[in-house]
Amino acid sequence: MKRTFCNLTILALFVLACNPAIAQKAVFTTNGGMTIGFGLGASYQQSDIANSRGAGFDFTLGSYIYKKESAFLAVDWKFRFLAGENYAHDHRINPDTTFSNIRYAFFDYDLELGLTLNRLRERTRIVLTAFAGAGITHGRTFTDLYDSDGNLYDYTSINTNQGRAQIYSDLIELSDRDYETPLVNKAAIMPTLGIFLGYQFSRSFSLGIEHKINFSINEHNSIAGINIDNNIQPGSMMDMNHYTTLGFKWNLGGGGAGSARRSTSYSYNTPQTVTRPVIPVTPPVSNPAQVVSVSPPTVDITVPAGNSYATTQGNIDISARIRNVSNRQDIQVLLNGRNVGFNYNQGSGIVSATISLNNGPNTLVVTARNGSGNDMDNVNISFNMPARINQPVVRFINPSSPLTVGNNVFNIRVHTENVKAWQDVTVTVNGNRTSNFNFNSEGVVTTNIALREGSNKIEVTGKNESGSVTGSTVITYTIPVKVVPPVIDNEVKPCPQPSLRMISPIQDGLTTDNQTYTFKTQVTNISGRNELTLTLNSRSVASYNLSGNEVTFTTTLNTGTNNFIIVAKNDCGTQTASASVIYKPPIVPVVEPQPCPQPTVNLNVVAVSRSDATHELQGTVSNVRSRSEIRVTINGNTYDAFQFVPTNGVITAALKLNPGTYTIAMIASTSCGTDSKTTSVSVAEPCVPPQVNINLAAVNRQDATHELRGTVTNVNNKNDIKVTVNGNSYSAFQFSPNTGEISASFKFNPGKYTVTVTAENDCGKDSGSGLVNIEEEKSCGPRINPGNSDWQFCLVTPKGTFTRENLTDANFSYSGPAGSLFFMPIAGGGDAIVNGKPYSIRSGQYYLFTGNLTVTVSTKNPGSMGHWSVCITSNREPEYGNGNKRPKSPCEESQDESKPKKN
Repeated sequence: MKRTFCNLTILALFVLACNPAIAQKAVFTTNGGMTIGFGLGASYQQSDIANSRGAGFDFTLGSYIYKKESAFLAVDWKFRFLAGENYAHDHRINPDTTFSNIRYAFFDYDLELGLTLNRLRERTRIVLTAFAGAGITHGRTFTDLYDSDGNLYDYTSINTNQGRAQIYSDLIELSDRDYETPLVNKAAIMPTLGIFLGYQFSRSFSLGIEHKINFSINEHNSIAGINIDNNIQPGSMMDMNHYTTLGFKWNLGGGGAGSARRSTSYSYNTPQTVTRPVIPVTPPVSNPAQVVSVSPPTVDITVPAGNSYATTQGNIDISARIRNVSNRQDIQVLLNGRNVGFNYNQGSGIVSATISLNNGPNTLVVTARNGSGNDMDNVNISFNMPARINQPVVRFINPSSPLTVGNNVFNIRVHTENVKAWQDVTVTVNGNRTSNFNFNSEGVVTTNIALREGSNKIEVTGKNESGSVTGSTVITYTIPVKVVPPVIDNEVKPCPQPSLRMISPIQDGLTTDNQTYTFKTQVTNISGRNELTLTLNSRSVASYNLSGNEVTFTTTLNTGTNNFIIVAKNDCGTQTASASVIYKPPIVPVVEPQPCPQPTVNLNVVAVSRSDATHELQGTVSNVRSRSEIRVTINGNTYDAFQFVPTNGVITAALKLNPGTYTIAMIASTSCGTDSKTTSVSVAEPCVPPQVNINLAAVNRQDATHELRGTVTNVNNKNDIKVTVNGNSYSAFQFSPNTGEISASFKFNPGKYTVTVTAENDCGKDSGSGLVNIEEEKSCGPRINPGNSDWQFCLVTPKGTFTRENLTDANFSYSGPAGSLFFMPIAGGGDAIVNGKPYSIRSGQYYLFTGNLTVTVSTKNPGSMGHWSVCITSNREPEYGNGNKRPKSPCEESQDESKPKKN
């Protein structure tokens, strides 16, 4: 159908291009501007599953990069959105007697570069464009495993001896078309190639056929590939998606860049010479007095977008767009206040860099400046280090251990832990991978396994971000011996089941160097070929010979293992026989046959205590010629940083392993054979005791005399830390678990203090101490009671008289000469100095000093302890007393006299 559709469209385009009547009307304008288009078409994938059919829709938006009249080529770019869906049912039977089917839905977001034969288009209107590009493809694959009743499909009704078309029709009829089981949900970067053949009907409109291919770089689910069908066949091509569409395209906008729109007439009958008038061009007049105004810069951080951003990645890419800046020196990028190196594209104004984040909050600031001003933009980035995910666990429930059964179908049940989804599980039977299994929300894998006679190895692998783990078991299938009861008159005779006996090969795993081989099987209790099914290497076989009770099939073997399965089915039952033949091409000796020694591997891994390694791999490999024949894996991943000495076969490697469990394997493979050794290593989490580092320093603050600062590491919270002052617990300290910083403030009186910080965890404890010795400051003079009346404190100086009212201001102070001083001392403080000697002052007495005085009044005198005190130097002893004997204050004046001077 697709081929007929394409042929009719191409024929229509050819007729239109060759029609002279249309050609004579070909007058239109050559356009630049934007192009827009859409298409509807057929879609199908080229993969390991056959019979793919589907449909899709696409939309394009682009523009010409280069398009010039009479130019041989035109270049354009376009963005394409393509959405489609394919269905595929494979007519080939799988080794487990199932058939593969999928529904594949996809979304393409592609950026493409096209080359068009521009001169061909101008002369014939035929548009021929080849394009290539790349983009993001998001594919989602589902399969139909269960019928409408929720049971696995029974494919025994499918006759595999039919032709491909009939088997496909029967599979479609059997399916309920509900693809309920997800297989793949993946986005990847995929290249695209394509070609467009069309006809330009008018200046702006073209119509044609387009075919494009999106293909994977590899067939695994990765950043550059999608396993579309969840199936990989050895030797097959990479998965790719094809799309053929009838495309409608419009060209919108004006003419070529930098010039006015030009009109070009096309005639396809008789060439004519067109004479064009010469139009003089007046050069522009420059204005030397013109002043160029520079706009202020603008800064916009585009990645990450917004004011805040959270991530679990320690290194991220950032970018910002900066306008109106000509030099890189006018740009600055800061992360947490530190300069960051960056790349700057002056043409686009894009600043880009890769930054390393601290765990927790981070601040990114980008600034720019020029002669007209400056601008900045910032974003808050939170980095939360992801938690470590435990490795998967795989445990067989049924069977819990190897066993022998008499039925060729067995229901396995496997429990998994730390495995998220169906696509994270792999099931193989005798080395053949199968997708016919169920994975429920409790992590239980169930499926029915078709067994061959003899030993059957079943492997289930679970994977997550931390690695993969494989569990395996062996089920031995033995055909039960049926006891035929004697024939008794009037009794129903037993129904004989088919019987199979493999004649050639006589044993499973036979090795031969003859590429042509004949399989022979004895079969009884069947009526004809319609009750036989043969497969070789998962491919149905029809060209076999049935003569009497013997089936013979001659074939050409593939290099390696060739698996042959024969199934006999009648109304009484089904029997299966299988065998494998290994074909190794004969080796022609050059001189004379030499013994081929197989490689031998010895492996040992020991723990070491070095800065560059936690363990050391030590081993020997014999009978190998080069390092390329040796492979070391850790949890299934190749480890290539090992050293090999060919002369003595010694192999070593330094391993730096994080806490966890590791399976380390060494495999040596040559043409003579393969040998491997495996060992398991467990690395425990290190137990680190806490560490305390503190500093106790004096500070000059009103609320504190000393401050403690430091760090306490390897503890989880404040409860793991104890702070004591002279042995007494002190809880008013601050601790940040994220940074380990500890701080505290103390207001100590004179004396000796020991401050101790002790931290303890399960691995031990540590402590740090600091000593403080504060000596009481000797007072320079007595402390005083200001009293309640102005006269109770009176200081007469050359600068004026000060009374008790002045002492209501806590910031008041005076230091200098004085004529007289009147005050009452309180307990504490020091002596006055009279004639160069200490003079004791008693509390509760009023004192009047006169003569040649030097006085300092303050709350900050040495030893004042925040009280008012006076430091006195006098050449004359004071008068003193109390009650009626007290001396008179110089500030005791009558009410009608002028008040004391206040400063």
